[in-house]
Amino acid sequence: MATLTPDQVYKLAKTAESKFTIPTNTQVITVGTFDATKKTFSGKTTTVRREGLEPGDPRAKGGVRYVGDTLVRWHADGNTLITERIPSPIIDAVTPTLKYKFVNHVGKKILVKVNNSSFWLPTGKSELIIPLNHVEWIHWSIHLTSANSTPVVEDDLDIRYEHKYVAVGAFIIPAIPLILLYEPPCDRQRGSRASFSTTMAFSTAVGLEFSTESSRTKPVKPNGYKNTQTAKSTLNTLSSVMEKLPYLKDAAPFVKSLADGLGRIEAVETVGNIEAHETILTTTIKEGKTYYTGQNDGGPGVGDQIAYLEDIKMIWVAEDGELKLLTPIGWKFAQHSLNWIRKNEDIEVAQALLSIDPFSDAGANAQLPKDRFLQVEPPMDLSGMGANPGLSIILEHQVKSEDQTKSTSYKIHIEDYIPGWLSMFGLGVTQRETIKSTVTQSNSVKSTSERVDRATIDFSSDVDEGYKVELYYDRVYGTFACRSVN
Repeated sequence: MATLTPDQVYKLAKTAESKFTIPTNTQVITVGTFDATKKTFSGKTTTVRREGLEPGDPRAKGGVRYVGDTLVRWHADGNTLITERIPSPIIDAVTPTLKYKFVNHVGKKILVKVNNSSFWLPTGKSELIIPLNHVEWIHWSIHLTSANSTPVVEDDLDIRYEHKYVAVGAFIIPAIPLILLYEPPCDRQRGSRASFSTTMAFSTAVGLEFSTESSRTKPVKPNGYKNTQTAKSTLNTLSSVMEKLPYLKDAAPFVKSLADGLGRIEAVETVGNIEAHETILTTTIKEGKTYYTGQNDGGPGVGDQIAYLEDIKMIWVAEDGELKLLTPIGWKFAQHSLNWIRKNEDIEVAQALLSIDPFSDAGANAQLPKDRFLQVEPPMDLSGMGANPGLSIILEHQVKSEDQTKSTSYKIHIEDYIPGWLSMFGLGVTQRETIKSTVTQSNSVKSTSERVDRATIDFSSDVDEGYKVELYYDRVYGTFACRSVN
C-alpha cells in the first residue's frame, strides 16, 4: 500500500474536520435567586421527601431514574424511604455556564463556590456568571463574608448533555525552537565564532496550552500526546463509536480515512524532529552534527543562531469538552541568525523566536536570568590578542537533574483552524478572535549521566582592541552564551 505524505494526511484531517457540525460552546443555566437579607434561595433546588416503608416494599432496594429535567433517587433508612428530586437540566452545548441572581445584597460580600472553585460577586452587580468546563455533576454553595464561612445555602445540579460532542481536526503551529546557539561578541575582524555539539541526541521537552486573546477562562491543555500509530488506533475506535450515533454517523467514514492515512504516513526525516510521548512532546536534534554561528554577524542578539522546526502540522481529537490528544505529523527544519529572522520571518514568528534569546532586546550586556543560565567561567579579558583566533576555548557541561527543572516559554498564534471547532475543547472562538499557543520548553534527557554538552568558542581581537566576557551555560537549550561585561 502506497505511503502518504504529511501534507496528504493533513488534508484528510481537514476534510474530516469539515464533516462535523460546529457545536454551541456553552449554554446558560439560570440556577436561581439568593436573597441576602432573608438568606433564602429560590430556583433550581433539591427537594427531599420522607415516608414510611411497609415490609417487603421493593423501593427499599433504592434506585435512580429521570423524570423530565429532574433526577429522582431513593433509598431506605431503616423504616423510612428517602426520595430526593435533584435538578437535572439538559443542555445542547459543550459546556454549562451558571447564572446566579442576587437581591437585598448591597454592602454584603457574597461568594459562590462551585466544585471547589470560588467566585466573588463584583461590587455593584446583581448577577454572577460562572463558565465551567464539561462537567456532569455540580455541587454549589453561597457564602457571606468569606470562603471559609458556613454555607448559607448549598445544593447540587446534575447536568445532562443532549449529544456526545466529538470532533477531529488539524492546525499548524508556526515554529518551535530546537537549539539556540549564541555568537560571541563581535570583534573588528569578525573572527569570533562558536560551535556546538553533544555526545547524544539533544532534546527539549515541550508543553503546550491554548487560549484566546480575550479569554478569561483557564487555558486548555491537551489530555495527552500520541504518536501516529497510537493516534490511528484512537481514531479507529472513535469512528466505530460514531457509526452507532445518528448525528455522528455521516462523519465516521472520514475519521476512518484519517486513521488509515496515519497508518500509511511516511516518516519525516530532518536534522530536527518532534515526537509524542503521552504527557509531553519532545524536540530532538540528531547527534553527530556540529552547529556553527559562522562568520560573526554582530555578536549576541544579532548573530545568534536558532535551529527550529516550522509549520508543525498537528492532528487533534476533542471529546466532550476535552482536548484528548495532539499528534505531530509533519514539519520543516530551518536554522538562521537572529538578524535573518528579523528581516525575513513573519513578524509574529520572529517575535516568538527572538523572545527566547535574552540578548535579542538588551544586546551583548544583557542580564541573564539566574535560574536558566549557569555561570561556568569568571570574567575573561580578551584584550590585544592580535591573532585570528587569538584564543580557542572548549566548554563542557555534564547535564544534571537540576538542569531539567529550568524552562522558558513564548506565545505564538496557531494557524489554519476553523474558529468554531475550538469550542470543542473549551475555547469559544468567533471569527474575530485568534488562538494563541503558549509553548514551554525545558531540557530533556533520559539519563543525566549520558549527555555532555560541548561548545568550542574562538575569540579574536586586534592588538589595540579589548573586551571582557563572562561564559554561561543555557540550561534549557544546552548551549553556552558569552556575555560582554564592558
